[in-house]
Amino acid sequence: MSRSQGLFRSLWKVLSKEVKEQVGTDQFGNKYYYIPEYKNWRGQTIREKRIVEAANQKEVDYEVGNIPAEWEAWIRRTRKTPPTIEVRIYKENTQIACAYNACFSVCIQRYMKP
Repeated sequence: MSRSQGLFRSLWKVLSKEVKEQVGTDQFGNKYYYIPEYKNWRGQTIREKRIVEAANQKEVDYEVGNIPAEWEAWIRRTRKTPPTIEVRIYKENTQIACAYNACFSVCIQRYMKP
């Protein structure tokens, strides 16, 4: 990017009313931002935006699954509020319990046969 483009972009960010508010990060280091609804200089209402800033900046390095499901639901507006730490802990505990139950049922089937 040329220096004049960078200067113009910086000036535009200062003059526009977009205010990024960081709402969280995930275990991969991705940062999630919320920009509330605002009116631009022509009086048009710009709807809210939800943005993810990937920890891995190169698009070619992106892989499906780099964004956790709970954050993707928030980005796609199927979830109203960003996931809290409690939601993430609950999800981890559920996965651990599920893995334990699967392992336990395999052991019972293997060793309890007559």
